[in-house]
Amino acid sequence: MTGLRDVIGRMDRDKRFDVTFSEHPVWDDDDFADWDDWLHRQPGLESYRSPGFVSEIYGVTGGFDLHWRYHPDGPDLLSGYAGVVSLFGLYRWDEEHEIPVAELLTERRQFDIATEDMTGAVCLLDTCGEVGSMVLREDGATTPLPSGIGPVEYLLWLVEWRAVEGWQRTLVGENMARLALPDKF
Repeated sequence: MTGLRDVIGRMDRDKRFDVTFSEHPVWDDDDFADWDDWLHRQPGLESYRSPGFVSEIYGVTGGFDLHWRYHPDGPDLLSGYAGVVSLFGLYRWDEEHEIPVAELLTERRQFDIATEDMTGAVCLLDTCGEVGSMVLREDGATTPLPSGIGPVEYLLWLVEWRAVEGWQRTLVGENMARLALPDKF
């Protein structure tokens, strides 16, 4: 995540970019212990353990919203957005408060909300697939991401692509070479 903050800092200092970045609070060991205690009190999750990537990610960033536009000397040429959900949002959205968490985890959970019609979703319980496996949901279609691309790797790719709109398609084989990122971007 340090890489993402460095990239955002460079973009923010460049007058050709409009950048908005907000981050949820980072979790520490005590927060994770409290979280696991809460999860263990949920029916059906008494022996559940949060996957390792949860502390690996949320111990560095609590989730974030990043939106940027690049406009050198005219109309916007590029834009990007990433909405990596908070740990609370990963497990339960506010509007899902009446649904048991164990039931929610039988489906992949939104991890990154890229656009209204595109999200990256992750499996948190083995009832929906391999824990940590991810899919790309776009316009009602679900495409599995290649094996080995879990949430941590997804974030590394997000940084590599600077969250440019549509970057997730590169993970499922679409050639995005036509998106020429600006120099020193």
